[in-house]
Amino acid sequence: MLDALPRLADEPTLLALRDRLAAGETLPFDSIKTSADGIAQVFLTFATALASTEEPDPLSLIQARFAEYLAPDLGEARLLTAQLLQSVGQFDLAEQEFDALREQGEMRPIAELARIDALARAERLDDAEKAALALTSAHPELAQSWIALGDLLRQQEKFAQAVPAYDKALSLLDGAGRARWFPLYARGIALERSGQFDKAEADMRAALEIQPDSAPVLNYLGYSLVDRNIQLDEALKMIQRAVELSPDDGYILDRWLGPITALAATTRPSRRWNARSPRCRTIRWSMTIWATFTGWSDAIAKRKSSGTAR
Repeated sequence: MLDALPRLADEPTLLALRDRLAAGETLPFDSIKTSADGIAQVFLTFATALASTEEPDPLSLIQARFAEYLAPDLGEARLLTAQLLQSVGQFDLAEQEFDALREQGEMRPIAELARIDALARAERLDDAEKAALALTSAHPELAQSWIALGDLLRQQEKFAQAVPAYDKALSLLDGAGRARWFPLYARGIALERSGQFDKAEADMRAALEIQPDSAPVLNYLGYSLVDRNIQLDEALKMIQRAVELSPDDGYILDRWLGPITALAATTRPSRRWNARSPRCRTIRWSMTIWATFTGWSDAIAKRKSSGTAR
C-alpha cells in the first residue's frame, strides 16, 4: 500500500517504515496515545479535505490550528498549517511553523521543500538558496531537492549555475517518464538564457514528447524560435496551441507586443518595404499572430468575400 503513495521517494521516513514492514517487523502503534491525539487527527482529516481543493477553504486553517493545539507534537498538522499560511501570503508565520517542526525533529524533506518555497515567495532568495543547498547535501538522492535548487538559481538569473542542478535531477529521474518533463523544460530555459540554444531546443522538444500539451513549453519554445527568426511557421503553431490551452494566461497573450513594437519602431515608413528582409518578415509574421489571436483574420476573410474589404 505504501508503494502506491505519490512521491514516496521524497519521504525517507516512510521508506524506512515500508522496509521494516517488509522485513516482518511488528511496529508499535504510537500515533494516537490519548483522546486529545484522536480528536486532533479528526481535525487534521477535515483540514486536509478542506485544503485539497484548488482554492483551499479558509476553514482548513482553523481546523489545522485546532489539531496543532490539541497535539503540539503532530508534525503533519504543523506542516499543513505552514502550507496554508504560505497560500495566503503569511510567509513569516509559516516560517515559525517550520522552525517548530525543526525543533521537534519533524523537518522531513517535503517540509523543507515547502519551507524553501515559502522563503522564495517571501523574496528571501539567499536564505532559500542556502536551505536548498542544505537539502541537497542531506538528501542527495532526492531529485526534487535538486530541482528546487535549480529553480532558485534560475530565479536569481544564475542560469549557468542552474544547469548542473537540473542535470543531477534528470540523472536521478532517468526512466521516470512523465516526471522528467519539468526539469527538462527548466533546464531548457537555463540553457537558452546562458546562450546554448541548440541544447535548450533539444530539452524543450524532449519535454514536449513527454507532455505535448504543456502551454508553458510550447510558448517558450515558440517565442525562442521567433527571437531567432527561424522555423516561424512551426513557432506560430506552437504559440497558437499554447493560447488554446491557456486562453486566460496574460503572459502568453501579451509577450508578442514588445517585439512587434520594437521592430515596428525601427522600421521607418519612408523605407521601401522589402518583404524578403528578416525584419519585415518577422513583423509580417507577428501581425499574423495578432490577427489570429484577436479573430481579425476571420473578419478580414468575411469582408473580402462580401467585397467590402479595403
